[in-house]
Amino acid sequence: MPSNPTRRSFIAASLVAPAALPVNAVLAIDDHERLRLIQRREYLQSEIAKLDQKWALAYAKLPPWCRPGPKYRDQDGRMFGGRVGWPDAGLDSIKLDTGTFLVRPSIREIFELRKADRASKTCNEGERFFVCRLEKLVGRLREQRRVERSVELPRSSAWLLLETELEAIEAAMMGWRTEAL
Repeated sequence: MPSNPTRRSFIAASLVAPAALPVNAVLAIDDHERLRLIQRREYLQSEIAKLDQKWALAYAKLPPWCRPGPKYRDQDGRMFGGRVGWPDAGLDSIKLDTGTFLVRPSIREIFELRKADRASKTCNEGERFFVCRLEKLVGRLREQRRVERSVELPRSSAWLLLETELEAIEAAMMGWRTEAL
């Protein structure tokens, strides 16, 4: 998933003023460590931008059932509810007592349905529904992961090391800014 543009734009905006000043005002020409960190920061920002672009291109290739989407469908076929990342169950959506369908069930919801089934059905029938729903979800999650790999969708962990190092560099640069004042 792409990096958070709000946080990034805030940090970038806070660093614009010192970057716009003449180089001698921000860092001494002979301060190689500061120059190295500035270059490293630019490199990390470009790598994050590349990952963001790679993610956007791969995400566009995902089929709709793999993408996050609404959790429920009403009897008229309209989707509603919060967006979740669970895969769309398709024809295996679960009809709820309310008449709506649970299209993107989570593991927790399947366990909650198990409790409701135990109360309303025989124990064997409730367990059979539970096992069937759980197997279908696990199969769908495996298929979702396979499709994400096939389109080379970067995992969110791909940004973690880059962003962690970038934040450390930007914190050091904020320290330089206060030193210059």
